[in-house]
Amino acid sequence: MSKRCDEVAGAAPMPLNVMLVPGLPSREALFEAGARRLSAGIVLSLEAYATAGRMAAELLEREAPEIGYSTLNGLLDR
Repeated sequence: MSKRCDEVAGAAPMPLNVMLVPGLPSREALFEAGARRLSAGIVLSLEAYATAGRMAAELLEREAPEIGYSTLNGLLDR
């Protein structure tokens, strides 16, 4: 990707923002091709929520196996 592609050049003067997904060229190659910004989008927040969910489930399973649905509901209702 050593030269700018026609699609990138045709978008000038608008900046080219690239959403990071698996399989993209290196960041250096993207910037060389005309990208002005690389974005992770919503992926970071989705991963954070998934991690928090897994950790909460592990904690409840490990630390409080006797807590049932009604007890949890009561705690969350406060």
